[in-house]
Amino acid sequence: APQSRGRVRLSVRPVTPGEAVWTVEVQPEPEETDLENNRRSLRVPIRRELLRVLLADTLPRWEYRYLRNALIRDPGTDVRCWLVHPHLGPGGGKDYLPAFPSSRDEISSYDVIILGDIGVGDGMLSAAQAQDIRGLVEHQGGGLILIAGRQGHQASFVRSELRDLLPVEFDPNHPAGTKTATEGRFELTPDSREHPLVQLADDAAANDLLWRSLPGFFWYASVRSRPGSDVLAVHALARHEQGRVPLIVVRQAGLGRVLFMGTDAVWRWRRGVEDTYHYRFWGQVIRWMAHRRHMAHKAGLRWFTIPEQPRSGDRVRLQAILDRDGVSNQALIEAEIVPPQGPLLRLMLAPIEPAWGLYEAVWTPTYPGTHRIKLRHAESGREVEGAIEITEAA
Repeated sequence: APQSRGRVRLSVRPVTPGEAVWTVEVQPEPEETDLENNRRSLRVPIRRELLRVLLADTLPRWEYRYLRNALIRDPGTDVRCWLVHPHLGPGGGKDYLPAFPSSRDEISSYDVIILGDIGVGDGMLSAAQAQDIRGLVEHQGGGLILIAGRQGHQASFVRSELRDLLPVEFDPNHPAGTKTATEGRFELTPDSREHPLVQLADDAAANDLLWRSLPGFFWYASVRSRPGSDVLAVHALARHEQGRVPLIVVRQAGLGRVLFMGTDAVWRWRRGVEDTYHYRFWGQVIRWMAHRRHMAHKAGLRWFTIPEQPRSGDRVRLQAILDRDGVSNQALIEAEIVPPQGPLLRLMLAPIEPAWGLYEAVWTPTYPGTHRIKLRHAESGREVEGAIEITEAA
């Protein structure tokens, strides 16, 4: 209908790496006079990526075991595990770490950190490690996943450097959560139905029905969402004074993202279908969280833009992350931008968070189209290049 809007979900499975051009075209309506806006092309880089994931917990819960196994089988992830009982010490075996990373350089090597039923203090995470996790998320675009547990250790985060990253508030009267005799179910919120994290079926109606029919849970964390967080799924029945109990909540934290999962029973989605839904969900979460760090990267240097899909005339923040590895943060990073028309542009990115190797320059693109960008850190000789699509201003 004239002046109306609609959404169509398209699924594409790339088979080879490279730079692809995807074109979407809408058939003209009867008596339509302007056909220029019926077609749009987008240049999309297809890359083979290896995402580094750190999985930490205090008990080998079923969720921990199945998630660890799925991550190990995924050729796109390199997983390391830290399983520590506060009173027994760390577990060992293949892919296990003897201790949680204790330096910024070690933490910075991971794209996503998954914390299970683990807290700060009492033989678990130290205050300094919590501070480093926060730095990875806020200043390097890392992802943090919190999977609540029945011991309630995550409640200790509110007394640590992680408190401002939390998407939820824990109920101090019920730190161990709520057990139920009847099976609880997930229900998507109205605003989340188009969110990329909750797409488990290609059709919107089928996806909504699928979430309602997924195997449920008999325990959930007693939490409330914090202002500024986005609730993707709630308990189908349980309520408190704020409304339905949130189960999946996401939050933007600086350059990175945080997700809270309010039950430890997602592994039950495997019933009769193995990894079909369990790892599709977690795989989407991990890749969504690591997306910004992998927009363009190579050998210790990566860059991205804010906003990620700028328009001509926008004020664009070009940011770069330099892995320290003994390299000082004093030398600037030079950027060369080649627009589709007009002269080459040179920018110098200056450090804005030197301790985390974060650099920035501000740029306003004049023309729409593909812009080639090359960054170089003269002191280390590191270089990285890529492209960004600038769309035409509305």
